[in-house]
Amino acid sequence: MQGIYLLAVLALFSGCGAYYYDYYVFALQWPGSLCPSKALGGNGTLQTKQCLLANNITSWTIHGLWPSVNVSYPNFCNDSWVLDEREILPLEDIMRAQWPSFDGDDFIFWTHEWTKHGTCASLEPMLYGPYNYFKFILQLLNRLDVFKLLGSKLILPTNLHCYNYTTFAAATKAIFNESIILGCTWDPVAKQQHIAQIEICLDKKFSMNCNPDKMVLSEPLNDGVAMPEVTPCYPSQDICYFPLDHSYNV
Repeated sequence: MQGIYLLAVLALFSGCGAYYYDYYVFALQWPGSLCPSKALGGNGTLQTKQCLLANNITSWTIHGLWPSVNVSYPNFCNDSWVLDEREILPLEDIMRAQWPSFDGDDFIFWTHEWTKHGTCASLEPMLYGPYNYFKFILQLLNRLDVFKLLGSKLILPTNLHCYNYTTFAAATKAIFNESIILGCTWDPVAKQQHIAQIEICLDKKFSMNCNPDKMVLSEPLNDGVAMPEVTPCYPSQDICYFPLDHSYNV
């Protein structure tokens, strides 16, 4: 049976270029920072298109799971392997709450993640094919409950203050064994940075046991989808971790 699987994988990837990887980047995003950024826009001016933050979005959400090697990652390993929405229909309700695009077209976002990263991740049997890929990542989100883990270190969303960078970074590194990168958006009006993305380094057994020196902020949130720019958080600035604000919804 394993031989049949390997033959199927080789057939799918033949002629598709390099797709070797030795760890994963699991990228999670905080809607409480993304939606105000969308509402303000990158230059701080009010935009006419508001962020879509549905009421069922209540915690950290998924950006993606990216097979990676050194400071890069294979991508678009099989452009012919198109995402068929029928394959993931059983998952769509939970994906809209835990893997939203914030732009109102979730399926385009999922298609981008599948085509760019999922086709490469399918070398792993547990991630083979769209259904397995998305289902496994949803399970991974529940296993790594970032909201709860940060709360255990007294890092909770608040409008009352921002966190000292060193305090915030130390808490996340204690949780994730230093295999982490913090990504922030910048509010040029308030001159504040907001935590927007956490990238967690996972080994090929999906444990937090890989070398963080290999990591860079692998893929900006605006790569392939309309999102505010995310850059590594500035150590010289406090990190704001604001609560979710569903009033941005339309």
